[in-house]
Amino acid sequence: MPPMTRRRNRRQNSVCGIGRQCPPEAFSQSILASGGHCLSILLVAFLLVGAGSCRPTAGTELQNFAQSAHPSQPDGWAPPVHIATGGYGFAAPSLLSADGKRVTGWMMGTSRLYPAGFAPLPSPPAGYKPVYITHYGRHGSRYLVNPGQYAAVNSILEKAAADSMLTPEGQRIWQTYSDVYPLLDKREGELTPLGAMQHRGIARRMVGRYPSLFKKNARIEANSTNLERTMLSMFYFTRELLSLRPGLDIHADASRSYMGVINQHTLENPRATEYDVQWKKGDGLWRPAFDAYVADIIDPEPFCKRLFADYDYLRGLCDPLDFERTFFDVAMNFPSCGFPNILDAFTSDELLLLGRLDNCSFYIGKSRFPGGDKRGCYLSEVVLGDIIDRVEPDIESGVRVRLRFGHDGCMMALLAMLKVDGWGAELEDFSRSWEVWDVSQIPMAANLQLVFFRGRRGDLIFLPLLNEQPLSLPLESIDGAYYSWERFVTYCEPILREAREALSVPPVPVVIPYLGETPVK
Repeated sequence: MPPMTRRRNRRQNSVCGIGRQCPPEAFSQSILASGGHCLSILLVAFLLVGAGSCRPTAGTELQNFAQSAHPSQPDGWAPPVHIATGGYGFAAPSLLSADGKRVTGWMMGTSRLYPAGFAPLPSPPAGYKPVYITHYGRHGSRYLVNPGQYAAVNSILEKAAADSMLTPEGQRIWQTYSDVYPLLDKREGELTPLGAMQHRGIARRMVGRYPSLFKKNARIEANSTNLERTMLSMFYFTRELLSLRPGLDIHADASRSYMGVINQHTLENPRATEYDVQWKKGDGLWRPAFDAYVADIIDPEPFCKRLFADYDYLRGLCDPLDFERTFFDVAMNFPSCGFPNILDAFTSDELLLLGRLDNCSFYIGKSRFPGGDKRGCYLSEVVLGDIIDRVEPDIESGVRVRLRFGHDGCMMALLAMLKVDGWGAELEDFSRSWEVWDVSQIPMAANLQLVFFRGRRGDLIFLPLLNEQPLSLPLESIDGAYYSWERFVTYCEPILREAREALSVPPVPVVIPYLGETPVK
């Protein structure tokens, strides 16, 4: 029985400029040379996203992607895709819980699909023209990173079905799960077809909003971490740019030499330590307190009895709490795969409680949490510093857009660093962090864009966007949504100084306390 499992340097090499002098297939080769892998997927990706003049609808493309992802299936087969599409923006399917209530984005947490439908952006003040965009994006929708989660759920449901120990509801879930389980084999952590489309849509809208930045020979710099899902996110994003503007000069890199600037919680970041890497893992010193909190608020019996005819039978197979949490992770992942809804195995109250855990664990690892010495947040000084340091040199040298492709926790830590909205919270009691943190703001393909405008007098202002909508900063704004770049840099100086001073001191291991909590029903 499978155990229940949970889950600065400058660019130096492996760079490819994409434009008339560098064909798109060379892009695949450059990514691989910079530390990537899985050549077949990149080649299939290139073939699928070819910039032909005849472009099918977004819905048709998603079906084509889905079918090509599983070539061993019969001709004409396609997995069920329950995604509403349009203009490369994707609405979450209509998901209902066991008690017939809508599954909200907050419940989905970081598994939430990228939003669809975007309000028009506010116009810049008179006399200001766009000159530059700096971007940090999370990879698009992916399969679960830990394949043991898919296998564990399958094994237990399969065993219970064979022993006739599933309820009618459990049999329904098992039928759905057994149909799609073969499609999950060897896909751990990979970008899904929907993830590719999400980044194509973001790229397309970026060009549509700021066409002057994407003129012929405009230079685009793109970097990603050296994981397959981020490299492919970068690939699809930049390939879409190139399909819209063939004359762009795109330079893409996925080298480890830049890894620490995009994923600050790795040892490629010179300020990160083994302690920091351990802290972000599931067996960090915070885990006993977190596990106690989980056991305090989650009662697995009602959920498990909905699927299994005998609760004691299930206890003989596994820890029911582990099963509920693992099933929750898998069910949250199904929309990203285009599979049918199995979140309706949970009631809305159960989903709310399980949704807390995502917020709390990320808060412990990536915030200004005093119990962690705020290091999870402070390590973002390298990301924020890189963003600030590159703006004016990029503009002066002709770089029009700088793209970075990384991960959800990296974005959260950056927002915490900037003290944006509730992200700057410093709660001593991590069990209350769900009241102020909302990790569903970092859905699949989440992105932070700073769009710069130059005035007639040469001054720079910028429009901060989170998921393509205006983001409010703790600064005086210009016309409600724009900010002075000079004032922003001044605002960040003490934040960066504080972080660098704290990181210069070796970390002192701490074991965080948990005082207990009454479950919220």
